[in-house]
Amino acid sequence: MLRRNTEESRSQHQKCGNKAKKTCRQKKREGIQTRIQQLDNSYTTKQTREFYQNIKGSKRRNQENKLIFCKDKQDQLLGSMQESLVRWAEYFKEVFEGEGNEPHKIEEGWWAIGEDDQEEPPTKQEIQAIIENFKSNKAPGENVEGRKTRIRK
Repeated sequence: MLRRNTEESRSQHQKCGNKAKKTCRQKKREGIQTRIQQLDNSYTTKQTREFYQNIKGSKRRNQENKLIFCKDKQDQLLGSMQESLVRWAEYFKEVFEGEGNEPHKIEEGWWAIGEDDQEEPPTKQEIQAIIENFKSNKAPGENVEGRKTRIRK
């Protein structure tokens, strides 16, 4: 922290900051090099379990360092997970129950199905006939990840 805003103090402050950045970079490089050496040693000594656990650990370590913040109603940051969960619960309660504590009502539109508009579900014979009409006995569909796939008959 600068006590006086002079050229000399600014240059000294800048030198200290540069030195700190340089040491941080060096320490980070050294840490990465030691991790690489550990992985290399475990791979060359055929310790596959330890090798893959070290790889998984490095991935998890990167994910754990990420902090999730949430803002309260006064735009103050909430740091702890418990406070964030409480705030999210309040938010969704406000959204779904509304300001007047009455639930939102969904208006009926063209998508609403009345009792007389319901169709009969397809029979097994109709489904079988549709599947037999597909080319190469495959049907397009989506899998869990949302990618287009083909479903075999």
